[in-house]
Formats: sequence, C-alpha cells, structure tokens
Amino acid sequence: MTNAPPALWKNAKNKVTFNTFLQNHSFIKNNTPAIVNTFLNNVMNPFSKINLLRLVTAGSVDNGKSTLIGRLLYDSKALYLDQKDILIKENSFTAQNLAYITDGLKAEREQGITIDVAYRYFYHKERRFILADTPGHIEYTKNMITATSTADLMLLIIDATQPLTEQSKRHAIISSILNVPHIIVCVNKMDLVAYKESVFYDIQTQLQAFLKNLSFTTIDYIPISAINGDNVVTQSTRMLWYKSPPLRDQLTKIKIINDTSPHGRFPIQHVIHFNPKTTSKNTLAPHMALLKDKPTSPKNTPIRRYAGQVASGVFKPKQKVTVYPSRMTTTITKIFVAEKEVPAAIYPMSIAVELSDNIAAERGTLLIPEHDHPPTVTSTLTAYLCSLHTEPLHPQTPYLLKHGCKVVKAKIEQVISKLNIHTFAAEPPSKTLLPNDIATVKIQVSKPLFIDAYRENRHNGNFILIDPNTFATIAAGMCQ
Repeated sequence: MTNAPPALWKNAKNKVTFNTFLQNHSFIKNNTPAIVNTFLNNVMNPFSKINLLRLVTAGSVDNGKSTLIGRLLYDSKALYLDQKDILIKENSFTAQNLAYITDGLKAEREQGITIDVAYRYFYHKERRFILADTPGHIEYTKNMITATSTADLMLLIIDATQPLTEQSKRHAIISSILNVPHIIVCVNKMDLVAYKESVFYDIQTQLQAFLKNLSFTTIDYIPISAINGDNVVTQSTRMLWYKSPPLRDQLTKIKIINDTSPHGRFPIQHVIHFNPKTTSKNTLAPHMALLKDKPTSPKNTPIRRYAGQVASGVFKPKQKVTVYPSRMTTTITKIFVAEKEVPAAIYPMSIAVELSDNIAAERGTLLIPEHDHPPTVTSTLTAYLCSLHTEPLHPQTPYLLKHGCKVVKAKIEQVISKLNIHTFAAEPPSKTLLPNDIATVKIQVSKPLFIDAYRENRHNGNFILIDPNTFATIAAGMCQ
C-alpha cells in the first residue's frame, strides 16, 4: 500500500511546491522507487506529462502543416501580439499568412517552405502544449527526426486532394521507430473536395491498411480545413457528418502515458574537484555545484561531486549504487540541485551527487541503483539507423558515435537489412546506406557502452553517428 500523505496528495497540484514535497523524507523512505517515481512524475514534477503534451507535425511538403499550426494558435488566442496585429490589420487569413506564424526564417518566407523546426507553446484548460512544426522536404528529414525524438503525439497531415506520398509514409515509420505512442491523422484541405464525406473515409481506409503495421498505441482521424478553421478548434458546420470532437479538444483530452523508464540511470557529465577550505564560491559557481554556505568537511579533505542529468529512475541519499564500467558499489551521501541539497532526484533534474567513496569516474560513467535492472554492456550494437547525410554511408568507414555524453570511435560492421517503406519488407543487405534510408545495422565501437533497448528507455537507448572530419550528424540510431 502506498504511504502517501493524503494532504500532500490532495493538494499537490495547487498548494504544494515541488521542493516542498521533496522535503517529505518519510514518503520517499517508506515507498519503493517505482511508487516514488510515479508520484513525482505524475503529480509533483513541473515537467509532468499529465499537464504537458509534446506534439510534432509530419507529412509531405505543402500538405498544410504550418498553416494548421498557425490556425490552431490563432483560434486558441495564443499568438504573439505583433503576429495577431498583422493578421487583423491585413484581414487576410491566407495559408501563407498563417504559415508565417511558424515560418520565421527569411529563406522560409522567400521560398514558402519550412526548413527548420519551429517550436511554439500555449495553454488550454489544464494542459500545456509544445508544438513542433517540422519540414516536409526529404532533404530536411533530419530536422523532423530531431523534433520527433521527444514527442508524445504526431499530427500526420494529409492532403485530401492527393494520394498518400512516400514522405508521409517515411515520417509515420520514423515516428513509430522513435516510439511515439499516439498519432492523429488530419485530412486537410477538405474545402477543396467540397467537404465530401466519401473522400475522407476513402483516405481513412487507405491509411488504416498502412498504419496497422506500425506500433502506435492510438490512431485517430479528423477531417479539417486549416485555412478555414473547420474542426481545428471549433466543430465544423460544413461537415456535420463528422461526430467526434475537433482537434484541440482531442489534444486536450488524450491520455499521455509516462514513458520514463523506472530503471535508474545517471550518466556522469562532469566531475567537480574542490577543497572546502580553500575553494571560494566564485570558483564553484561555474560548475553549478554551489551551496549558499561553504561546504564543510571534518578533515577539510578534497571533495568530489559528480554532475549530470538524471536519465530515468529515482536517486536518493543513502542509496547504494553500482558504477559502470568498474561495477564498484558505493553509496550516495548527498544530492545537490544548484544551491540546495535535496532528498531525491528524478528525470529530468540536473544534479551533483557526493559519494561515500572516491571512485574512478569520468565523463560517460554511469550510476545505477544497486539492485536495479542492469544496462547491457557491449562493444557491438544492433540498432535501427536513419541515414541523415547527403552522402551514402559505407560499412567499415570510421565514424564517431555519441551515446549520451560519451563519444567513442565506431564503424558500421554490417547492414543487416533495409526497410522498404511501401511494403514494410526487410530488403536484402546492401553495401551502402543511401540518404534517408532506414536500416537495421550492426555497429562496432572502440569502447564498451552501457545501453538499454530504445523501447525500454528512450534516454539510454539512442545515439548519433558523427563524421569525424566535419563533425556533421550523419545518422540517428535506436538500440534494439
């Protein structure tokens, strides 16, 4: 049974701050890490996924992604004042003007396309939204992957006047591989097909046959006209045959599953060395490990703090942890967040910890709770790889692999298979990976990595490949 203080639980959203709750040592001590993690993530965490929905637009070029986001923000009264004034002054709600709300780069406005990812934020009722508007052109697929890697929901925008395109299929497959749980298919430009019910259901039938092969938890379909606002924020009077709620209502009500792994993972990003007798506050400040009072030590011995961002799980003082790669066991004595000592830390808090032993640790060392599910320690990875480079990727070519904060030398040992985005068939191995290919590969690294399967732990199961000469990101990988 959960020993949660009723008053704290009842008033957590409105009257108890995150830091106040962290001071409630009895709850933290009397419950398992899984219970504490659930409570902190779902009720107290300011990044709580109960309140926050990260969504990303996807689909082929000119399907109306930016126009939809512009209309959604305008009708939700979430525009910046200067943007709103321009629309009202010109009295022109064209697709171009609505798209300008997110397409802010000079090149985007000159060409009428989306190039970079545009992030916008707004509130509705009790939910916070982070919107990521992504480009539809195939050469900017890497930007779409960047935005999708943290998304909870994908809005797949389909043009009602055109058949399903290859790029829309590619975006849906990438979102599925990246473990995005929810998808809403917005069949846009219904005004151009006279709002016909038959057109919408024909497209829905076609998409159902395609999406059933992917791993989305929920799939919904909405007929919309972004330019006119039909079924975006308010129910359309021109599509009375559509009985479900409009887009914003569905976004507000959808239940987001907390996908943060309960298994504790704390990768060390920086080791801070200082002597409490001689180190001044000004010296410590750049390392973000400063307390209001100077740290004290009975013997004035040098102190080490291990700084980084919690990737998953719960970490507490007096908790025994195992250090990878040495597999030594030690105990957390203190946890600091900026200037304050706290009794617990969860994802995505940035912390510095003190340990009972001076362990040999460096950037890339991993701490996990002693009896927690261990990561896989390996020098050979099997992973999905999405090619992001303009040039082909060749096996046996030296690259750099960045996993978390650890960078090692790597090479593609073998291309096991390529994914055919039309048939979902695994095609025979190839000697090269062409731009935008999606493949299963085997990668050899120079030093062992401590990984989890991506579907079990997003934050410890992803990596990127880097060109060692140009330092360009050439591929994104998800460990299997």
